[in-house]
Amino acid sequence: MLTLKNLLKYDRNLQIMTTYGFSQHILYICETALQNENHHLHTSVEYIFERLAAFILPVQTLKQFLRMGIETIVSPTLLITPSKEIKSFVPLNRIKCLVSMTTLRDIRCEIQVLTRSNSPTGISSNIPSIISPPFVECNMGIEGFSALLFPCLSPQSITSSTNVVGNFGMVTMANDIILQGGMTLTNGGERPFPSQYGMTYSTWFYVEKFGPIKDNVHLIRLLTIIRHTFNREDYRFVLQVYIHPKDKSLLVSTQEHPFEDCHNDAIFTDDIKSDGLVKFICSEMMFDQRWTHTTLVWAKGILRNSAVTLYVNGKQIAVQKLHYINNITVPPGNSVSIFAYIGTLSIQRVYSSIQWRQGPCFLIEELLYSQIIAAMYGARPNYIGPFQAVCIDSTNDVFSPLFPKERIVFGIHPARFFDTTLSQFKKHYNKNDAKLIAKQLNMPTNESTVPIRILHKIAALYSGPARTIDSVVIGYLGVRIFVPNPVSKTIEYIDGPHVMLGLITMPNDIESFYASVTAFVCILKANKQMQNELLRTRAYQILGLLFLKKRHLINSHILHLTCTLVGTIDTIRESTVITNPADANVDIQKSLFDHLLDVFLTSDPHNLMMNQRLAQKINLMSQLLCLLKDGSLHESTRLIIISLIHVLLVTYKNTNDILKLDQFLVYLLLSSSISGKKLLDDSSIDVQNISLRNFLLEMLARTIAEEKRSQTNLTDEFLTSWL
Repeated sequence: MLTLKNLLKYDRNLQIMTTYGFSQHILYICETALQNENHHLHTSVEYIFERLAAFILPVQTLKQFLRMGIETIVSPTLLITPSKEIKSFVPLNRIKCLVSMTTLRDIRCEIQVLTRSNSPTGISSNIPSIISPPFVECNMGIEGFSALLFPCLSPQSITSSTNVVGNFGMVTMANDIILQGGMTLTNGGERPFPSQYGMTYSTWFYVEKFGPIKDNVHLIRLLTIIRHTFNREDYRFVLQVYIHPKDKSLLVSTQEHPFEDCHNDAIFTDDIKSDGLVKFICSEMMFDQRWTHTTLVWAKGILRNSAVTLYVNGKQIAVQKLHYINNITVPPGNSVSIFAYIGTLSIQRVYSSIQWRQGPCFLIEELLYSQIIAAMYGARPNYIGPFQAVCIDSTNDVFSPLFPKERIVFGIHPARFFDTTLSQFKKHYNKNDAKLIAKQLNMPTNESTVPIRILHKIAALYSGPARTIDSVVIGYLGVRIFVPNPVSKTIEYIDGPHVMLGLITMPNDIESFYASVTAFVCILKANKQMQNELLRTRAYQILGLLFLKKRHLINSHILHLTCTLVGTIDTIRESTVITNPADANVDIQKSLFDHLLDVFLTSDPHNLMMNQRLAQKINLMSQLLCLLKDGSLHESTRLIIISLIHVLLVTYKNTNDILKLDQFLVYLLLSSSISGKKLLDDSSIDVQNISLRNFLLEMLARTIAEEKRSQTNLTDEFLTSWL
């Protein structure tokens, strides 16, 4: 066990172990130790299982874990028995283990808070996601190279003739059009490169560590495109996009130079004067252990200079002049092939401590604008698709394509890959592409034993001109693909949030109830799809009913988790009602209205607008005034509600709210039939009304004084409503 625990200190070991099903073996071999808390191996086995489940946990394994020691057939009378002596069906320790699986410290380095200003409610919400996207890892310290190869970026066709010898000599029977590379399903024809007006390259990458400055300089090549002339065997760079680890700057080059100079493609000087090379200083945007979205837009100039625009994380960073990629004319008898790669080829091998991960990337023959790039960034690296049905209006469920599907040159996502051999590849795809792959892997094209790994292209089934085949992984020990599937993702396949609501239904003690709510909140915060499913199925109504049934178990900690949950799923509701449970203690009441007061004290203009709209929608002022009539409210809670009314009057200035407050003050006035003797009774309702009326009048006087100094018309509204 000690050896296993030492292996689990590194994420790479964890990811490799979970990829090959080690979590299933642990549960199969050590089920007794994991189920029995008194077992001497329970703590160690539970720790190992939690660490593994944070990366990959299959559906069947999760079901088996939750069902350990539970009878599959339960008597209906046991389910409806309200006795508190019945223990939770899922043990408390197992629920705590479920919480630990979604809140491990060592994967929090991958948490990236993405601020989305186009949230469904219009409120910019910071929603962390601890589900790491699938990636291709390039470790330059093992082999010094690893890459993703696109064999033919611009498929060209040639005409082949079939000659038959007959009685009258040689006769040409047929002309067949054959693609020299790539593939097409709809006979869309050739795909020229470069695009006539411009193009866009979008990519997600993650740098584990850049390495020390004194280390060997190994460029992080985000995209390299090479032109190959077959008859002359001439290879030339036409486009290079890379990050220099020395100053974390991004360089873009359209200078053509021979591929033989591939070791001299780095620019070490700070003074760049070439028209075919630009340098973007973006070291403040490049961080270790964080997913970064980078987009480059090349615009070909006709009446003005060509330029390239850099976007980082959806925001425009800079625009610089840059010569566009040269479009050469192919002489008769020659043929040209253009291929691309991401990473470092074996001929460029340099051993370094740099480790980085490649996520989804797209090359598009279209000039994308800032709104579209922001939408692509908002989709996050877990999004799998060609952006042809992106939700641009969550409120009305409006989906629209971000760009035409015919304009996609290539698009890959590491979540989709398969293994094959070169001989099978040559048989099913293109022999010219197979030759290029064999050359990079240093093996013959008829190799049928050594497996090669290929990433599917996302736009394979779309119409349009011919596209490159899938991306081929170049490398052995220094490159690997990992597709995470943690608990927070796996639980989607077993009825999503309803399973977590079932866990909240079972407990009959405060500790188990708190642990169940914690697990529910942790999984929702980790998985955006679970949040959407919660809203789609109105499952929050079931959660409210469960809280009502178990109100005797609610404490301030559970209330805090609930407020966190409300902030996570925002405020898309048909109605929101503020209730005051009769069994709620003073601390819960005070905490609830303290949180509500903090929400309405926001200074963000966008949130102010949304709060005003929400307050009018749920008739907040009327509900607060009705709560003040409740004689069971504690004095401190009542003062907080009065402060909240003050904020509504000063900040939001709604005429209907002023009228309701005035009517409530009139309601608190005593009738002439009340005798003075009755008022001596401090416990009477009339005395409480007098005290409440005085508090409200004092607040009202303070509000009018503040508004008078600010010269607003709130005083006139008060006088009008009184008259």
